[in-house]
Amino acid sequence: MPEELEFIIKVIFVVVGIGGALYSVCTSIMAKISCSWVPVEGEITHHEMDESRDNDGDYMYKAKVEYVYEYKRRTYKGKRIAFGFGSWNIRSLVYRAYGEAISNYPKVRVYVNQNSPKVSSILVGIRSFHDANILFFGFWNIIVYMALTNMSS
Repeated sequence: MPEELEFIIKVIFVVVGIGGALYSVCTSIMAKISCSWVPVEGEITHHEMDESRDNDGDYMYKAKVEYVYEYKRRTYKGKRIAFGFGSWNIRSLVYRAYGEAISNYPKVRVYVNQNSPKVSSILVGIRSFHDANILFFGFWNIIVYMALTNMSS
């Protein structure tokens, strides 16, 4: 393999690892910060669970919840279940958060950022998917580091 291509591949793996780790930490921090937001009652207007397969045939699960809430006599719409929550290939992580988000359907408790009321979340605090993200990218970075140090010796 040409040295330039090998270098580009190494850089891509390092950038993905560092970017993923930073994203995981930032969303975990936002999840923790959102605990201090104002809770209000909202109403779920739409919810669904999508199951699909990727190109390798592995299942991916994505929960969607749309809701409306009122804060200081203004109505807002939201879609965020939780910071850092997205599609996963681990069914139990998605179904657990999704089930908790819609547990009182059609009512829902929404946490509103009092400084920017358009920003809201249904679930707050650190959840199992935050831990899974941090663990995944931690292992990713360890593996990349080991591969890079073994390649250079």
